[in-house]
Amino acid sequence: MTALFNVTCCRIVAIAVLIPLACCRPAQAEELLLADGTKVAATLADASADAKLAFAAAGKRIVPDGHDLVRWGSFASPGKIMLAVLDGGDLLAFSQAALEGDKLRLKGGVCGEVRLPIAAARGLVFHPPVAALARDRLLDDLAQWRAKDPSAGVRVILDNGDAVLGTLASLDAASLAVDTPAGRLDLAVGRVRALAIGRSSADDGRAPRGVRYVVGATDGSRITATEVRMAESGLQLTTTWGETIALARENVAAIQTLGGRATYLSDMRPSGYKHVPYLAMAWPLANDRSVVGERLRADGREYLKGLGMHSAASVTYALDRAYRRFDAELAVDDSVFAEESATTASSRRSQRGSVVFRVYIDAGDGKWQLLHTSKTVRGGDKPTPIAVDLAGAKRLSLIVDFADRADEWDRAAWLDARLVE
Repeated sequence: MTALFNVTCCRIVAIAVLIPLACCRPAQAEELLLADGTKVAATLADASADAKLAFAAAGKRIVPDGHDLVRWGSFASPGKIMLAVLDGGDLLAFSQAALEGDKLRLKGGVCGEVRLPIAAARGLVFHPPVAALARDRLLDDLAQWRAKDPSAGVRVILDNGDAVLGTLASLDAASLAVDTPAGRLDLAVGRVRALAIGRSSADDGRAPRGVRYVVGATDGSRITATEVRMAESGLQLTTTWGETIALARENVAAIQTLGGRATYLSDMRPSGYKHVPYLAMAWPLANDRSVVGERLRADGREYLKGLGMHSAASVTYALDRAYRRFDAELAVDDSVFAEESATTASSRRSQRGSVVFRVYIDAGDGKWQLLHTSKTVRGGDKPTPIAVDLAGAKRLSLIVDFADRADEWDRAAWLDARLVE
């Protein structure tokens, strides 16, 4: 996309202040999960000469290969902050944005000043909704708009709900200009809720391959990196568009790998899905979202991967190769409490959703074997981890069934549901 007008401004270089670790408050240990099933409380380790990503647990240094790391830490949910939506659903918090030729310059978040090709951005959110569901749906709408309308250009969503289509001419901290068929339209950023960015000539639509690291920051940013290296101040991330981002140690909230030994069911096409309504309402299978469209959340934590299902339902996957285990955490999604106050939700946590999870395999003879049945999982319960042996399995079937009160609030979540080689 070629800008018709470039914003001219002095470039301000973000300066990272290096603080010795001894002066920082002790890092809080977070859960480290490896593909072999290891689960320990760990912190990011000090940098070493080889700069490899490492963790410290019980006085030991753990240096997992990128293929073996599943997850460390917990992703922070973005609050009422400005967000850039990038390719692959990545998020980058900012307080100021500017268009400089075919680049976007974003600054103000914990990632410092970031310059990226406009082709790598799907949209900008200037005034995100407070409610999690509305915010998540807006972010998803921006991420998907390019596929829905592959034409070049932008869609400006105003705070009153109106939308304007055109070509982005300029953007700075205070205003933006859009060229429309009726002429140029100048808008104050204060009037704009979001900006969806269409396809440009530089956008080849190809996703990165191999092992990738999704790094979550404390301000809700999450960046997919092709390489992560450790420095004295924190992490050095090589982004999918080729820039290096420095993220201070105290601002790293979570790291999760994709493309390693763990294959997530949400990235696979099921061979079958069936929902049996208790009365009349049918619910779909949701990939990496709850059944109502929010990002997956349970016990106050946000999860990057998983399946959302509503009782009673079953989903089946054909296994293309031999896997050792099926791993997941079972929960009722936190969205069941979204319409209640914190006090009310706390006092009625056991009254919002109740489901039973079951795991079956078929060894190829067409006979389903029940390998796991959960206890009744209710809203507000901590996620329950499971590990199911898949030796000889050719198909895997996951079932969510009714429990206490028919299908009331039965928004089941298979968190980080994955096949492990």
